[in-house]
Amino acid sequence: MNFIKKILHSFQQTLFYSIVFLIPTQIAYHIWPKYSFVYGLKIDYLSVAIYLTDILIVIYVFLSFFTNKRSILYKKGNLLNVLIFLLFIAINIFYSSQRELSILKWIKILELLVFAFFVSKDRFIKSDFIYKIFCFSIIFFGIIGLAQVIKGSTLGGIFYYFGERSFTSLTPGISLINVFNLNLLRPYSTFSHPNSFAGYLLIVLVLLIFWKTNNKDKYLKYLTFIIICVLLIFIFSKAVLFSLFVVSMLLFLNVFKNVQTIKYLPFLIIIISVLSPIFSVFLLKYRNAFPDNVTERLLLSKMSGQILKTNSMFGIGLNNFISYMPTLSKLRMPFWLLQPVHNIFLLFSVETGLIGITFFFINFFKYFKYLIDNNKTCFIIVLIAICLTGFFDHYWFTLQQNLIIIFLFLGLSKNKQFK
Repeated sequence: MNFIKKILHSFQQTLFYSIVFLIPTQIAYHIWPKYSFVYGLKIDYLSVAIYLTDILIVIYVFLSFFTNKRSILYKKGNLLNVLIFLLFIAINIFYSSQRELSILKWIKILELLVFAFFVSKDRFIKSDFIYKIFCFSIIFFGIIGLAQVIKGSTLGGIFYYFGERSFTSLTPGISLINVFNLNLLRPYSTFSHPNSFAGYLLIVLVLLIFWKTNNKDKYLKYLTFIIICVLLIFIFSKAVLFSLFVVSMLLFLNVFKNVQTIKYLPFLIIIISVLSPIFSVFLLKYRNAFPDNVTERLLLSKMSGQILKTNSMFGIGLNNFISYMPTLSKLRMPFWLLQPVHNIFLLFSVETGLIGITFFFINFFKYFKYLIDNNKTCFIIVLIAICLTGFFDHYWFTLQQNLIIIFLFLGLSKNKQFK
């Protein structure tokens, strides 16, 4: 019996480290039901997607269930919280404008929450080894991104099977950066957008700086650090660079030595996010003063305010933002506006209503208090970085790779082996 348990544990850990390495991939099988089309256009966010990482996570969870003590799973407090959460999910699905979309998104959230729970209980995860896996992953997928910049297109071939999409710097709508009057392709690697890639790099960068490791790994750390910095320069995500600047200033001022001084920062970001439609209406009066991409974000924020007015209590259902947008106007909306509002807290408020954002706020407060009470500085910095970037973009809540890294760190932050 012990021999079988050892084999299961070994396989479980191999799965876990495989998930960590493969987080940047977007290998998936897509199904396109009717509700995944808007104006006859396929919308990636609305498709039924089964990712390789989903399959690995489900197997890891299944093995974890059988290798953990049952007492961990069946505590009264845990069961009560689960029942309340499931009731909230049922209400949100019931009031969804498109229930299928809401059900699919909630399945994803539940899958990752259970994954985070078992990661938090996993006593076989070794911090030094997970650190190395992150480094190897960044080096591999980072080199793909840098090669794309040099080539001016995706690499193709075997990299297609890691989730790389096919495009060049001349593809309409592709993201470019101007360097000395040269339009260079921003590195996508295997991500769906460079900004999403930059968010992932930001989190791993914080890990590299603050996670204590053996000195023998320092050269691997330096190489990974250099690759991340070069990638962030070429990606040039303003939200990520702004977040890096804010976090650097807080570190320079030694704010994290007494984390009580910043405990209200995340909550301030959340409150401003929920109120941002009011500011957007005012700023749109001067829309000619802003670049097109800023104007589009302000318009999406304004639409969010319109939705909240009529669906304030229960929201429109998780993952229903895009499908609901055409109901706001009799005129056909431009296809480039068919995207989630670029603020994760506002997006969550619109899709779950006042009940949802209140539920989130309470649990967020408990989690942040846990990090402060246990002096988990690395994870506090990660959380602040996610809040700052999440104020300007939606990928933390809408894209597979970014969702996995959030829930992975949620699990690791609750794991007693990680400080």
